[in-house]
Amino acid sequence: MSVLTKLATALNRRDEIPNQALAEEIVKKHDVSAVRELVDNLSDPDKGIQSDCIKVLYEIGQRDPKLIATIARYLGNCWAVPTIDLFGVQ
Repeated sequence: MSVLTKLATALNRRDEIPNQALAEEIVKKHDVSAVRELVDNLSDPDKGIQSDCIKVLYEIGQRDPKLIATIARYLGNCWAVPTIDLFGVQ
């Protein structure tokens, strides 16, 4: 079963309890495939799914940093933003 069905957005919930419960479940099972699915859906067209995936990954990191350490390099590359020198004169 997909972890997406357990996200707060999928359950039409506006609180974080489903996302926190999902994170606890993933940590308890040490479910690397669930972590991978969350990362894969960070670019989902639905902003609610994106947000919930970020929240669950955050909660996993709080509980078991090693479980998301394998994706840290990937996330760094995804979110790399070019540096702009706002005070430089060209």
